[in-house]
Amino acid sequence: NGSYSISPGTNINLNLVVSNVACQGGSGGQVTVSSAGVSVFEARLLDNNGLLLQSNTTGVFSNLSAGTYQIEFVEDGTGCRGDSVFTLSEPVANDYSAQSVATTCNGDEDGSLEVFVSAVDTSRTFSYQLLNVTGIQSSPLFENLASGQYEIIVTDDLGCSDTLNPIRLSEPQAITPFLADQYL
Repeated sequence: NGSYSISPGTNINLNLVVSNVACQGGSGGQVTVSSAGVSVFEARLLDNNGLLLQSNTTGVFSNLSAGTYQIEFVEDGTGCRGDSVFTLSEPVANDYSAQSVATTCNGDEDGSLEVFVSAVDTSRTFSYQLLNVTGIQSSPLFENLASGQYEIIVTDDLGCSDTLNPIRLSEPQAITPFLADQYL
């Protein structure tokens, strides 16, 4: 018969490995949490308001969007705990525009479309495709096109794709023959 006191677990140091989101608006971010010497634990991922998003015993949380998150890490058996806050970022979005050149005559297939990219990171490379019309190409210029509406997909070297608003390639009105009344 004696008195015992149980003290709460002490704080433990956490190691976080963070992979930011690769594409603007994407959800490819990841965080891996661990602590030296701790092999049995529960890790909890919470949003910035403390709402539980995921919980596991691996410490790996994937498919995360950009934002600020909290980690709670509790070692099984000891109650030792570690907490951390981290932020996942995403790249600035690229801006795209397209310009069309109408066909020369009605029914011709000599129109063109050209895509213009404004990227914050000028070292990026891009590929282009007319949806359901062409394969992927490195040139932003599409030639020998008939009139119609086209959707352009632009993909950067990170695999991030954007579909531009449909663009219309126009053509002149058809020439209709006019027969004069010869019997006036």
